[in-house]
Amino acid sequence: MATIMGRTMGVVRRDKGTGEQPRWLASEGRWRARYVDADGKRRAVFSSTPGRAGAREAAAKRDEALRMTSLGMVNDPGLTVGELLERWLTDVAALKLRPSSLERYRGIVRGQLTPALGRVPLQSLTPQHIARAYAELAAPREVTVSHARARRTMNRTRSAASLRYAHAILHGALQQAVGWRLIERNPAVGAALPRRSRPEMRPLTPDEARRLLDAARDHSLEALFVLALTTGMRQGELLGLRWRDVDWTTRRVAVHHTLVRLHGRWWLGEPKTAKSERSIDLTDPTIDVLRSHRARQAERMLALGHALTDDDLIFCDASGEPLWGRHVTTLSLKGLLRDAGLPPIRFHDLRHTFATLQLTAGTNPKIVSEVLGHKEVAITLDRYSHALPTLQAEAMSRLDAVLGRSPLDRQAAAPDETVELWVDEDPQGSSAAAASGDKGPDKGPDAPRLPTKRPDLSSDRAEEGGIGTAYRIRTGDLRLERAVS
Repeated sequence: MATIMGRTMGVVRRDKGTGEQPRWLASEGRWRARYVDADGKRRAVFSSTPGRAGAREAAAKRDEALRMTSLGMVNDPGLTVGELLERWLTDVAALKLRPSSLERYRGIVRGQLTPALGRVPLQSLTPQHIARAYAELAAPREVTVSHARARRTMNRTRSAASLRYAHAILHGALQQAVGWRLIERNPAVGAALPRRSRPEMRPLTPDEARRLLDAARDHSLEALFVLALTTGMRQGELLGLRWRDVDWTTRRVAVHHTLVRLHGRWWLGEPKTAKSERSIDLTDPTIDVLRSHRARQAERMLALGHALTDDDLIFCDASGEPLWGRHVTTLSLKGLLRDAGLPPIRFHDLRHTFATLQLTAGTNPKIVSEVLGHKEVAITLDRYSHALPTLQAEAMSRLDAVLGRSPLDRQAAAPDETVELWVDEDPQGSSAAAASGDKGPDKGPDAPRLPTKRPDLSSDRAEEGGIGTAYRIRTGDLRLERAVS
């Protein structure tokens, strides 16, 4: 017999099939129920609730642990969400992601998800925990901004894209936990998310693109903006180009790398997707601009004591170092747009400009998708749907021309039409006839008519609809009558 909280309890019974019955540990002030897991190791669950309620709670925990064991689940009650995320980054994400993407994922995990959910036990994580964490991430927060030696505090709200990105990471880690049999189901499934929003696209019109190219003439980065508008390459792809990537014979440029900044160093990383590794045809004017750019760069590098080679970057600063993407936008593109009298746009909008101009010019979307390096043509059609209505109208017109149904063909094939205009007047007795309901023998197309004349619409009688004036137009077999009375 055992005395628990001043009360005499029965002998603790053991059952190898269902585990140990709950037992009160007076020295610890809690209930304990032990069981054997799938690996043959003895495990224990606890409840600090006093009385028989605590015994029932410990038994329920034991039964749940045995159920998970029977399903082949791994019982690790001490594993937290934060530990799972770190394990997922190391064992899974590092094998699948580019180094730059992995660094971004790690920043989101440690900056957003771990502070919100890191201490929650994985097996206790519920959809309510996730919903509360997302609400906290979406709430405005105070941030300190330093600029020009001045510090100020302001409220900022994370964008919808940032929240959806964090959700994608958490969902992926929890789904992997399901695969590892750490949890039975993914609690992130069905979580409420903000509406998907894309940055506003601002492609240039043909006239605006020409004005930008005119403003960039003789600029040190003229070739960069020419390539951006005539190839649609991403900024990182452009800044990662080396002279060996240009084939002067076939007049093509190959995209093999993208320039990334990682751990304080510059790297030539892999393109965004497998389709992003591609070869793009260059026009003759673009080749001429590249030749001039290479000649100027060779002179500048020679002054620094370095002979230009094919391994050198096409676009670099005065000392031969890679260019920062944001500096290209803030220090070069914005000034050129201002000189050309154009509104400010992002560098990526030059890529959108290329795609929009190609599609509106009637280029096959499949070709545009290949040049852009999209994974599939559906991405191109979805992203640049604003250019498709014009293409659809032109396609329908071309089909009409093939079938001989164009407007000119229909006009040439239309039969001759006879148009007659006459005026019937009944200066006497019209009022009486109208009152009696008798239309009279002179009404209708077969009645005798006075000589045709156009009614004077400026007269008072015409404006008031003078009695007895009728206009009839006969067009083939179609008769339209208008009686003014």
